[in-house]
Amino acid sequence: MYLFQFFHEIDITRVMEGTPWTFNIALVILERLKEGENPRGVPLNSMEIWVQVYNLRAGFMSDRVLKACGDFIGQFMASCSKNYTGVWREYLRVRVRFNIDKHLKRKMKILYSKTDFFWFDFKYERLPSFCFICGILGHSEKFCHRLFDSPEEEIAKPYGLFMRAPDRRPNK
Repeated sequence: MYLFQFFHEIDITRVMEGTPWTFNIALVILERLKEGENPRGVPLNSMEIWVQVYNLRAGFMSDRVLKACGDFIGQFMASCSKNYTGVWREYLRVRVRFNIDKHLKRKMKILYSKTDFFWFDFKYERLPSFCFICGILGHSEKFCHRLFDSPEEEIAKPYGLFMRAPDRRPNK
């Protein structure tokens, strides 16, 4: 555990909004302390991340749907202020806090009538290393505990690089 001290609120905001952070390919979990709180008692098992929501149909591009997506992934924190600017967007963005001990969500099923449904797909921005077998952050499929439960040829890999969102910043 490390304790960082900042001397201005702007610095704290920039660091917290820039998550997820990594060091040597390992995830760095940040949690803001409340005044008088003991750092040893703060659980370090959740993080915030921007998630891109793809395959939204007309009529489903709304803050209400994005909040439902955020709550499905973890806990909705915010939606991007630029979601509804421009002529056409391939995806919308939502900021989510989720438990890193649980698997990543790949997609969400939406019913728009009693029998018809479609799927929203999720891509995570600046996603650190994660397992393609179990979808949990912090290890790769080479070190997954499920390898000990079943023969390797029977193990499915439902997660993959397709869950990483493309870099939004232009290349320098």
